[in-house]
Amino acid sequence: PEGRYLQSHSNHGTMIAFGPGTMYHKYGFREHADVVYSSLASYVDAPIVETDAPSSVEIAISENGKGQILLFLVNHTGFNGRTYNKPAELGRFCLKSSRLGSYHIADAICDGSAECRELSSTGGFSSEIKGLGSYMIVILERERKC
Repeated sequence: PEGRYLQSHSNHGTMIAFGPGTMYHKYGFREHADVVYSSLASYVDAPIVETDAPSSVEIAISENGKGQILLFLVNHTGFNGRTYNKPAELGRFCLKSSRLGSYHIADAICDGSAECRELSSTGGFSSEIKGLGSYMIVILERERKC
């Protein structure tokens, strides 16, 4: 049988006796993705970015080499596991992080009329997203100290 062994930096491990990533890709069952997520979640101290967005919103984070952080948001509401449709426009949800440090929104790029506004936060980053269509890229820059 196909299997995967996941090992953390603290030498704890988890054996998955099947390939849930392959099964998710092949059959599109959300439960297979949930198995991978719950297995990996035990290896992470806390999320870098927290949100109250629906679980169909994928969030990825990256640095661009210019001292900026990019948050990629992808709306998967139009994907049901096997077929793709136009994603539903989402209402308001928040993003926040106390692990990133002090950043502000430099720019936001999206496919429609979505809005991204900064919320007040001390020692971290907090924003509100409204009207997410298919995707949004939020560009964060470190707060400058005077």
